[in-house]
Amino acid sequence: MQLDGRVIQRSDLNGNQIHSMFSLMNEFYDNVSMDVFRKDLDDKDYCLLLHNEAGDIVGFTTQKIMSFELRGAPVHGVFSGDTIIHRDYWGSLEMYVVFARFFFALAKEYPCFYWFLISKGYKTYRMLPVFFKEFYPSYKQAVPPHLKAIMDAYASLLYPEEYNPKTGVIEYSTALPTSPERNFGTPTSGSLSKRIRTIERVTTSSVWRAWTRAVSSPGPARSFSGSRTCRLVAIW
Repeated sequence: MQLDGRVIQRSDLNGNQIHSMFSLMNEFYDNVSMDVFRKDLDDKDYCLLLHNEAGDIVGFTTQKIMSFELRGAPVHGVFSGDTIIHRDYWGSLEMYVVFARFFFALAKEYPCFYWFLISKGYKTYRMLPVFFKEFYPSYKQAVPPHLKAIMDAYASLLYPEEYNPKTGVIEYSTALPTSPERNFGTPTSGSLSKRIRTIERVTTSSVWRAWTRAVSSPGPARSFSGSRTCRLVAIW
């Protein structure tokens, strides 16, 4: 089943597209409301849409460009919001390909560029060791102080009332969208590192093919390769 992925500006989304995106979220998540969905979507700058061969939206991820100043130095990155793929298309690598092109096209403009994201579960972690050599929090090492300061700054900007800098956790006061079908439980602290290492090995092989396809094919990502060096860091 071939998917077609494309990135469009949030302002270019029409009513039918927004309705299709909300319907997709509502199909697979509980506690979803149109008001909350629209408020979150309106705060984003771009949206990556996945279409099937019939032209239906079967996946998307929303993106917000972030630039702020910390201790007199600029910090640049992109924040990923709502993200979902219809279960009929799980296993497709198209979202990885399109996101890689989108991310690299932005990252090449800065000496250091960050991917900011939040996660309600450990499964999101599986993407990080594939795309990044450096990401925090990590089971491998503690968060360096300067990156902890960046983490606190961006999270406080996005969630000033909910973010707890002591724990690094966003503590929502209201119910969040949850996906009972995909809730396989949380590993115990003793098994977490082992489970994550297994995730790294299993995921790297397939997603690396998508990553290679993205950076070697024509498009914005291709111009990333060259003499310019950019440090890429994921903070979640």
